[in-house]
Amino acid sequence: MNNESIAKNYAEALLELATKANARTEWAALINGVAGAVEQDVTLQRFLAAPQVTEAHKIAMLGKALGDKAPSTFVKFLQKLVTNRRQTLIPEIAVAYGDLLDAAEGR
Repeated sequence: MNNESIAKNYAEALLELATKANARTEWAALINGVAGAVEQDVTLQRFLAAPQVTEAHKIAMLGKALGDKAPSTFVKFLQKLVTNRRQTLIPEIAVAYGDLLDAAEGR
């Protein structure tokens, strides 16, 4: 499975969670914000991609960085990406989420 397909699968899961939370637009802003940070900050990119940094450390960092800025379900979604070693796909997931949201809202 290629990265685009994997990202779409995660975006579908994120859209489902956002729909349950009645916050699809808000979560679009959140995932786009995280994706933007990942794309613009080389240090963050390296941190998330580094095999030397433990999964637990990456999960803890996401919790600290976003814990008071995002719903816990959203943070847990990002932490699950780390557990599944898909954190480097955050920008692609954001794009796929936007496409799915547009389709769901008839745009």
